[in-house]
Amino acid sequence: MLEDRLLSVASALDQVSPAKKTRTSEAVSSGQGDEESGDPAKSSLTASSFNDLLTSLPAKVSKQTAGELSVAIGLNCLLHLANEKDLFLETNDDFTDIRISQGLSASELELLSSYQQRSAQAGLRPKKQLSLDPWLDRSDEEDV
Repeated sequence: MLEDRLLSVASALDQVSPAKKTRTSEAVSSGQGDEESGDPAKSSLTASSFNDLLTSLPAKVSKQTAGELSVAIGLNCLLHLANEKDLFLETNDDFTDIRISQGLSASELELLSSYQQRSAQAGLRPKKQLSLDPWLDRSDEEDV
């Protein structure tokens, strides 16, 4: 019975929380995305907050479930959803709320960008000689 209520709260949380794409910390803190940049890897939507979800959640579930809803149950459902949907949870600066977003974190985006830059630079460098075979072939031809 309790599991059914938790499932209904989790499904309501899933409905309340809109799908999001990759985001940057600036987009999360300012509440704006990077859609105008044209880079799909950096496009983002605003992140939801745990407080907003808890206030809008009682309207999405039955009266009985809404009456039994607590912060602990909501957080438990959020953690399960974060695991299933690959959500990124991050506290605000004063640790009073949790921001919820989906996609790569800003640090992961920076690592990905630096990796792509290094890969592009590696393609420009001359290929290293991996074996002595070409060198030995040339010396045999010179001896003849």
